[in-house]
Order: sequence, then structure tokens, then C-alpha cells
Amino acid sequence: MFVGYPNIVTERIADYIKAKKRGKKNINLSFDEWNVCISSPKYDSKDFTDVPYLESAAVYNEENEQLTIFAVNRHLKEGLELECDIRNFDGYEVVEHIVLENDDLKLTNSAKGTPVAPHSNGNAAIENGLVSALLPKLSWNVIRLAKRI
Repeated sequence: MFVGYPNIVTERIADYIKAKKRGKKNINLSFDEWNVCISSPKYDSKDFTDVPYLESAAVYNEENEQLTIFAVNRHLKEGLELECDIRNFDGYEVVEHIVLENDDLKLTNSAKGTPVAPHSNGNAAIENGLVSALLPKLSWNVIRLAKRI
């Protein structure tokens, strides 16, 4: 999620991180005060082509100085590396990374039990103004950040 930088700079930063981590997948995110722009590996479904594996949105609560990133990884077999540039949010830290995941796509909760439950074992971290996290395959993620007190 690259804040306040043109897309060309966003692409160059993402290329640098991909090379540094020797990554094979491309995921570039950027958002400004108007919208969220996402670049992700894609797949074709029965009804649509070029469907991104990653769906994401971010919400900034200015009053409480909190930034929340919502991200879904639709990939059936692989986790995706999420990288977000939050240099414009100086002094922020990861409060929690909630993950909802299960290998059984047909598993459901019932009155007898809740085998599908979110956990707070996500691995989101901030280093040098970049939030990074590995989003498990077929997962829904919430990454909460807040200004350090």
C-alpha cells in the first residue's frame, strides 16, 4: 500500500522489494485519499478473466490515528506476500494481524462447534516504513496499525 506516491515510484519500490526478497510473485499496492490501487497475480474463472488473487482495502481513522488493512488471498495453493508502504504514517506499529483460514473450503460452523474461527497469529511486521505479511492461502486478513503513544 503505497501512500501519496505516483504509480511509477510504487512499481519501482515493489520491484526492489521483490528482488531483495528474491520473490516470484508481483503484488503492488497503492492508495491515496481517493482510492486503492492493487496489482496482483491473476487467474481466470469460469465467468471472468484476470481475476486478482488479492483483494484489499484500507481504512484510515484520523480521529483515533488508526490504519486498518483488509486483505483476502484467493489463491488455492500458495500464500501471498503483502507489502505496504506506510512511510506517511510515521510512528505507527502493528497492533494485531487477524487471520481467518482453513484448508477445508466446505467446513462450516454450527451449534455443535466453530471449527472455522479467526486467530491472531498473523505475521505482519513493520520495518523501515514497510508493512509486510505473508497471507496464507485462502485467507481473510485484518491488519490493524496504530500510532505509538
